[in-house]
Amino acid sequence: MNIKVLCAHQTCTYFLGKSLYIPLTSRSNCCTLPETRGPGFKLPRSVVASLLRVRDYETRNGNNIKTGDILANDRTTTESKEENEERQHISSSQEEKIKLPKNSYSRVPSSPLLNDEQLYPTSDMILSEVQQYCKAKEPPQSIVFAGEGEPTLRLQTLMKLSEKIKYNGMIYKGDCSIRIVTNGLVLANLGHQSRKILEQLKSKGVDGLSIALMTSCPGGYIDLMQPYTCRVEDKTMKMSGERDAHEKVCELIQNAVEIGFHVECTGVDRSSVDKKMAENLAKELGAHSFRWRPYFP
Repeated sequence: MNIKVLCAHQTCTYFLGKSLYIPLTSRSNCCTLPETRGPGFKLPRSVVASLLRVRDYETRNGNNIKTGDILANDRTTTESKEENEERQHISSSQEEKIKLPKNSYSRVPSSPLLNDEQLYPTSDMILSEVQQYCKAKEPPQSIVFAGEGEPTLRLQTLMKLSEKIKYNGMIYKGDCSIRIVTNGLVLANLGHQSRKILEQLKSKGVDGLSIALMTSCPGGYIDLMQPYTCRVEDKTMKMSGERDAHEKVCELIQNAVEIGFHVECTGVDRSSVDKKMAENLAKELGAHSFRWRPYFP
Protein backbone atom coordinates (compact mmCIF):
# COMPACT_ATOMS: atom_id res chain seq x y z
CA MET A 1 0.00 0.00 0.00
CA ASN A 2 1.36 3.45 -0.94
CA ILE A 3 0.50 5.42 2.20
CA LYS A 4 1.98 8.60 0.71
CA VAL A 5 -0.48 8.45 -2.18
CA LEU A 6 -3.38 7.70 0.12
CA CYS A 7 -2.52 10.68 2.31
CA ALA A 8 -2.60 12.83 -0.83
CA HIS A 9 -6.33 12.19 -1.12
CA GLN A 10 -7.86 15.65 -0.95
CA THR A 11 -10.61 15.40 1.68
CA CYS A 12 -11.06 14.34 5.27
CA THR A 13 -14.76 13.60 4.78
CA TYR A 14 -16.08 10.66 2.77
CA PHE A 15 -19.26 9.02 1.53
CA LEU A 16 -20.67 5.65 2.51
CA GLY A 17 -23.93 5.06 0.69
CA LYS A 18 -25.85 8.34 0.69
CA SER A 19 -24.38 9.57 3.98
CA LEU A 20 -21.48 11.98 4.36
CA TYR A 21 -19.11 10.92 7.12
CA ILE A 22 -17.08 13.46 9.10
CA PRO A 23 -14.06 12.04 10.97
CA LEU A 24 -12.86 14.61 13.51
CA THR A 25 -9.94 12.69 15.01
CA SER A 26 -7.93 9.48 14.84
CA ARG A 27 -7.48 9.45 18.62
CA SER A 28 -9.60 7.22 20.82
CA ASN A 29 -10.21 6.45 24.48
CA CYS A 30 -10.72 2.73 23.79
CA CYS A 31 -10.52 0.33 20.85
CA THR A 32 -11.42 2.21 17.69
CA LEU A 33 -14.38 1.09 15.63
CA PRO A 34 -12.10 -0.42 12.94
CA GLU A 35 -10.15 -2.28 15.65
CA THR A 36 -13.31 -3.81 17.11
CA ARG A 37 -14.17 -5.23 13.69
CA GLY A 38 -11.19 -7.60 13.75
CA PRO A 39 -7.72 -7.93 12.17
CA GLY A 40 -9.19 -8.81 8.79
CA PHE A 41 -11.43 -5.74 8.54
CA LYS A 42 -11.04 -3.68 5.38
CA LEU A 43 -12.44 -0.36 4.17
CA PRO A 44 -12.80 1.23 0.73
CA ARG A 45 -9.59 2.88 -0.42
CA SER A 46 -11.19 6.35 -0.40
CA VAL A 47 -12.25 5.91 3.23
CA VAL A 48 -8.77 4.79 4.28
CA ALA A 49 -7.35 7.78 2.39
CA SER A 50 -9.59 10.20 4.28
CA LEU A 51 -8.80 8.64 7.65
CA LEU A 52 -5.07 8.83 6.92
CA ARG A 53 -5.48 12.47 5.98
CA VAL A 54 -7.02 13.17 9.38
CA ARG A 55 -4.04 11.45 11.01
CA ASP A 56 -1.71 13.54 8.90
CA TYR A 57 -3.36 16.79 9.95
CA GLU A 58 -3.25 15.79 13.61
CA THR A 59 0.46 14.98 13.35
CA ARG A 60 1.23 18.32 11.74
CA ASN A 61 -0.88 20.09 14.33
CA GLY A 62 1.51 18.74 16.93
CA ASN A 63 4.31 20.54 15.10
CA ASN A 64 2.41 23.85 15.28
CA ILE A 65 2.01 24.14 11.53
CA LYS A 66 -0.52 26.81 10.60
CA THR A 67 -3.38 26.41 8.15
CA GLY A 68 -1.59 28.44 5.49
CA ASP A 69 1.50 26.26 5.82
CA ILE A 70 -0.57 23.10 5.45
CA LEU A 71 -2.21 24.36 2.28
CA ALA A 72 1.07 25.58 0.84
CA ASN A 73 2.85 22.32 1.53
CA ASP A 74 -0.01 19.96 0.71
CA ARG A 75 1.24 16.79 -0.98
CA THR A 76 -1.41 17.09 -3.70
CA THR A 77 0.47 20.06 -5.16
CA THR A 78 3.59 18.00 -5.84
CA GLU A 79 2.28 14.55 -6.65
CA SER A 80 3.48 12.78 -9.76
CA LYS A 81 1.30 11.80 -12.71
CA GLU A 82 1.17 8.23 -11.41
CA GLU A 83 0.15 9.41 -7.92
CA ASN A 84 -2.52 11.65 -9.42
CA GLU A 85 -3.96 8.74 -11.38
CA GLU A 86 -3.96 6.57 -8.26
CA ARG A 87 -5.68 9.32 -6.25
CA GLN A 88 -8.39 9.56 -8.92
CA HIS A 89 -8.83 5.80 -8.71
CA ILE A 90 -9.43 6.15 -4.97
CA SER A 91 -12.58 8.14 -5.74
CA SER A 92 -13.95 5.71 -8.30
CA SER A 93 -17.15 3.81 -7.63
CA GLN A 94 -15.53 0.40 -8.06
CA GLU A 95 -13.06 0.45 -5.20
CA GLU A 96 -11.03 -2.32 -3.74
CA LYS A 97 -11.00 -2.58 0.05
CA ILE A 98 -7.80 -2.36 2.05
CA LYS A 99 -6.76 -2.46 5.70
CA LEU A 100 -6.30 0.73 7.66
CA PRO A 101 -2.63 0.92 8.76
CA LYS A 102 -1.95 0.63 12.48
CA ASN A 103 -2.28 3.89 14.37
CA SER A 104 0.70 5.02 16.45
CA TYR A 105 -1.42 7.07 18.87
CA SER A 106 -1.87 5.74 22.40
CA ARG A 107 -5.23 5.71 24.15
CA VAL A 108 -6.37 9.04 25.59
CA PRO A 109 -8.57 9.65 28.67
CA SER A 110 -12.36 9.67 28.31
CA SER A 111 -12.70 13.44 28.43
CA PRO A 112 -12.89 16.13 25.72
CA LEU A 113 -9.52 17.14 24.31
CA LEU A 114 -8.12 20.46 25.51
CA ASN A 115 -8.01 23.40 23.07
CA ASP A 116 -10.30 21.41 20.82
CA GLU A 117 -11.09 24.28 18.47
CA GLN A 118 -7.38 24.85 17.79
CA LEU A 119 -6.82 21.30 16.59
CA TYR A 120 -6.71 20.02 13.02
CA PRO A 121 -8.70 19.38 10.97
CA THR A 122 -10.37 22.66 11.95
CA SER A 123 -14.09 23.30 11.79
CA ASP A 124 -13.56 25.72 8.89
CA MET A 125 -11.72 23.06 6.90
CA ILE A 126 -14.52 20.54 7.47
CA LEU A 127 -17.26 23.07 6.71
CA SER A 128 -15.60 23.92 3.41
CA GLU A 129 -15.73 20.25 2.38
CA VAL A 130 -19.32 19.82 3.55
CA GLN A 131 -20.41 22.91 1.65
CA GLN A 132 -18.96 21.58 -1.58
CA TYR A 133 -20.74 18.23 -1.17
CA CYS A 134 -24.03 19.92 -0.34
CA LYS A 135 -23.88 21.95 -3.57
CA ALA A 136 -23.88 18.74 -5.61
CA LYS A 137 -26.90 17.61 -7.61
CA GLU A 138 -27.37 14.77 -5.14
CA PRO A 139 -26.33 16.13 -1.72
CA PRO A 140 -25.93 13.71 1.20
CA GLN A 141 -29.13 12.51 2.81
CA SER A 142 -27.53 12.49 6.23
CA ILE A 143 -24.41 13.62 8.07
CA VAL A 144 -22.58 11.16 10.32
CA PHE A 145 -19.83 12.13 12.76
CA ALA A 146 -17.73 8.99 12.70
CA GLY A 147 -14.35 7.72 11.60
CA GLU A 148 -11.34 6.03 13.12
CA GLY A 149 -11.31 7.91 16.44
CA GLU A 150 -13.94 8.98 18.95
CA PRO A 151 -15.75 12.11 17.65
CA THR A 152 -16.89 13.33 21.09
CA LEU A 153 -13.25 13.86 22.09
CA ARG A 154 -13.63 17.02 19.97
CA LEU A 155 -16.89 18.00 21.58
CA GLN A 156 -16.83 21.76 20.95
CA THR A 157 -15.92 21.33 17.28
CA LEU A 158 -18.62 18.69 16.89
CA MET A 159 -21.27 21.02 18.33
CA LYS A 160 -20.11 23.94 16.20
CA LEU A 161 -20.20 21.89 13.01
CA SER A 162 -23.56 20.30 13.78
CA GLU A 163 -25.21 23.65 14.45
CA LYS A 164 -23.84 25.26 11.29
CA ILE A 165 -24.72 22.29 9.07
CA LYS A 166 -28.21 21.94 10.53
CA TYR A 167 -29.30 25.55 10.75
CA ASN A 168 -27.20 27.49 8.23
CA GLY A 169 -29.07 27.37 4.92
CA MET A 170 -25.93 28.45 3.07
CA ILE A 171 -24.33 25.12 3.90
CA TYR A 172 -27.20 22.66 3.73
CA LYS A 173 -30.56 23.39 2.16
CA GLY A 174 -33.28 20.99 3.17
CA ASP A 175 -33.86 18.52 5.97
CA CYS A 176 -30.58 17.06 7.18
CA SER A 177 -30.34 14.18 9.65
CA ILE A 178 -27.25 14.30 11.87
CA ARG A 179 -25.97 11.28 13.79
CA ILE A 180 -22.95 10.58 16.00
CA VAL A 181 -21.29 7.15 16.07
CA THR A 182 -19.72 6.92 19.52
CA ASN A 183 -18.44 4.55 22.18
CA GLY A 184 -20.28 6.79 24.62
CA LEU A 185 -17.53 6.89 27.24
CA VAL A 186 -16.60 10.57 26.87
CA LEU A 187 -20.20 11.69 27.30
CA ALA A 188 -20.81 9.14 30.05
CA ASN A 189 -17.74 10.27 32.03
CA LEU A 190 -18.85 13.89 32.25
CA GLY A 191 -20.59 13.11 35.54
CA HIS A 192 -23.41 15.48 36.46
CA GLN A 193 -22.66 17.45 33.27
CA SER A 194 -23.46 14.48 31.03
CA ARG A 195 -27.17 15.12 30.72
CA LYS A 196 -26.59 18.84 30.17
CA ILE A 197 -24.16 18.12 27.33
CA LEU A 198 -26.65 15.73 25.75
CA GLU A 199 -29.25 18.48 25.81
CA GLN A 200 -26.77 20.85 24.18
CA LEU A 201 -26.03 18.33 21.44
CA LYS A 202 -29.77 18.03 20.81
CA SER A 203 -30.16 21.81 20.61
CA LYS A 204 -27.22 22.01 18.18
CA GLY A 205 -29.00 19.76 15.71
CA VAL A 206 -27.89 16.21 16.49
CA ASP A 207 -30.79 13.80 15.88
CA GLY A 208 -29.36 10.38 16.63
CA LEU A 209 -26.69 8.50 18.51
CA SER A 210 -25.21 5.12 17.58
CA ILE A 211 -23.73 3.90 20.86
CA ALA A 212 -21.42 0.89 21.19
CA LEU A 213 -23.14 -1.17 23.90
CA MET A 214 -21.33 -4.25 22.55
CA THR A 215 -22.55 -6.75 25.14
CA SER A 216 -24.71 -7.22 28.24
CA CYS A 217 -21.69 -8.34 30.28
CA PRO A 218 -19.61 -5.63 32.03
CA GLY A 219 -16.51 -7.83 32.08
CA GLY A 220 -16.95 -8.77 28.44
CA TYR A 221 -17.29 -5.08 27.61
CA ILE A 222 -13.86 -4.37 29.10
CA ASP A 223 -12.32 -7.19 27.05
CA LEU A 224 -13.94 -5.99 23.83
CA MET A 225 -13.43 -2.23 24.20
CA GLN A 226 -10.28 -1.98 26.37
CA PRO A 227 -11.09 1.54 27.62
CA TYR A 228 -8.35 3.88 28.73
CA THR A 229 -7.51 3.49 32.40
CA CYS A 230 -4.91 4.61 34.91
CA ARG A 231 -2.89 1.72 36.27
CA VAL A 232 -0.74 1.28 39.34
CA GLU A 233 2.98 0.73 38.89
CA ASP A 234 2.87 -3.06 38.92
CA LYS A 235 0.23 -2.96 36.13
CA THR A 236 -1.88 -5.63 37.80
CA MET A 237 -4.74 -3.52 39.17
CA LYS A 238 -7.22 -1.38 37.29
CA MET A 239 -8.94 1.74 38.55
CA SER A 240 -12.69 1.83 39.13
CA GLY A 241 -13.15 4.07 36.09
CA GLU A 242 -12.62 1.02 33.89
CA ARG A 243 -14.73 -1.38 35.92
CA ASP A 244 -17.87 0.76 35.75
CA ALA A 245 -17.50 1.75 32.09
CA HIS A 246 -20.32 -0.51 30.90
CA GLU A 247 -22.65 0.78 33.63
CA LYS A 248 -21.94 4.37 32.61
CA VAL A 249 -22.68 3.62 28.95
CA CYS A 250 -26.00 2.04 29.94
CA GLU A 251 -26.92 5.16 31.91
CA LEU A 252 -25.95 7.32 28.94
CA ILE A 253 -28.29 5.35 26.67
CA GLN A 254 -31.20 5.87 29.06
CA ASN A 255 -30.54 9.61 29.33
CA ALA A 256 -30.20 10.02 25.57
CA VAL A 257 -33.53 8.30 24.97
CA GLU A 258 -35.25 10.47 27.59
CA ILE A 259 -33.87 13.65 25.99
CA GLY A 260 -35.28 12.65 22.63
CA PHE A 261 -32.43 11.24 20.56
CA HIS A 262 -33.02 8.33 18.24
CA VAL A 263 -30.68 5.84 19.90
CA GLU A 264 -29.23 2.87 18.08
CA CYS A 265 -27.12 0.44 20.09
CA THR A 266 -24.35 -1.35 18.22
CA GLY A 267 -22.19 -4.41 18.69
CA VAL A 268 -19.83 -6.68 16.81
CA ASP A 269 -21.06 -10.19 16.03
CA ARG A 270 -18.53 -12.35 17.86
CA SER A 271 -18.98 -15.87 19.19
CA SER A 272 -18.19 -14.70 22.75
CA VAL A 273 -21.14 -12.29 22.78
CA ASP A 274 -24.67 -13.34 23.67
CA LYS A 275 -26.54 -11.29 21.08
CA LYS A 276 -29.99 -11.95 22.52
CA MET A 277 -29.01 -10.75 25.99
CA ALA A 278 -27.39 -7.64 24.53
CA GLU A 279 -30.50 -6.86 22.50
CA ASN A 280 -32.71 -7.38 25.55
CA LEU A 281 -30.56 -5.00 27.60
CA ALA A 282 -30.72 -2.36 24.87
CA LYS A 283 -34.51 -2.70 24.78
CA GLU A 284 -34.72 -2.32 28.56
CA LEU A 285 -32.65 0.85 28.33
CA GLY A 286 -35.09 2.25 25.77
CA ALA A 287 -32.93 2.06 22.64
CA HIS A 288 -34.87 2.15 19.40
CA SER A 289 -32.80 -0.45 17.54
CA PHE A 290 -29.69 -2.64 17.65
CA ARG A 291 -27.20 -3.00 14.82
CA TRP A 292 -24.76 -5.91 14.66
CA ARG A 293 -21.62 -5.38 12.62
CA PRO A 294 -19.77 -8.44 11.29
CA TYR A 295 -16.41 -9.48 12.73
CA PHE A 296 -13.45 -10.16 10.44
CA PRO A 297 -10.92 -12.57 11.99
